[in-house]
Amino acid sequence: MKKLIIVLMVAAMASFLFVGCLPTTPVTPVTPVTPVTPTIKTDTPYITNIGTISLSSILTQYTGTPPAVSGVGVAGAIIKVYIDGVQSGVGSTGTTGAFTAIPVTMVTLTEGVKKLYVTATQPGLAESDKSTEYTFTYDKTKPKLASAVGDSSAQTITVTFSEDVDMNLSTTTATFAKSALNFANWTLNGSALTSSDIFSKISDKVVRITSATAITINLSYYVGCLNVEDLAENPITTESFVVFTVIP
Repeated sequence: MKKLIIVLMVAAMASFLFVGCLPTTPVTPVTPVTPVTPTIKTDTPYITNIGTISLSSILTQYTGTPPAVSGVGVAGAIIKVYIDGVQSGVGSTGTTGAFTAIPVTMVTLTEGVKKLYVTATQPGLAESDKSTEYTFTYDKTKPKLASAVGDSSAQTITVTFSEDVDMNLSTTTATFAKSALNFANWTLNGSALTSSDIFSKISDKVVRITSATAITINLSYYVGCLNVEDLAENPITTESFVVFTVIP
């Protein structure tokens, strides 16, 4: 009887050892799927409007407002606006392919010369080449009077602004109201100048006033200016003054 029990125990242990030592089936590693980068580019969009910036002008463009961009591309595309190579706004095209007034929302513009372009990206395609690039100057600083020189022999006051300002000569246009050549925007020693005072443009930042009122050698005066705006349409909202002494 003892021999039978021992035989059964040995058989059971052998069975346990055999089962416990069975090799496990190795797990086949899953090879990660590398995403395929699209190589075919989306058609390049083009810009039709950048706020107040003229697309046809070859002159320096100014704006005091972050420009919203409109244009045309392929339908169903994401439009990205770039300023100085950094994405500044995003929008999309509708079924017609048009995008309208995409604002600057992703960056805070600093003053200075900027370059702007857009790209388009359709699902399954790569980002397009950049559109035509446009240059503008962003300016939020109001102009002010920087200096003045009085000449008693010519009875003139030559005034220099801190930056280029509106020098519109036409009294029939609405912008003349903010021109540096408009006598209504000036005072001399606190008294308003009149149409008898002659204003001449010397440069985009220098005005010469031939005074109808005599200015006397070696005396000091102060000239004031209000409403005149710079080329980004930032107006002088608080009268700017500068003191000068009349030279022979």
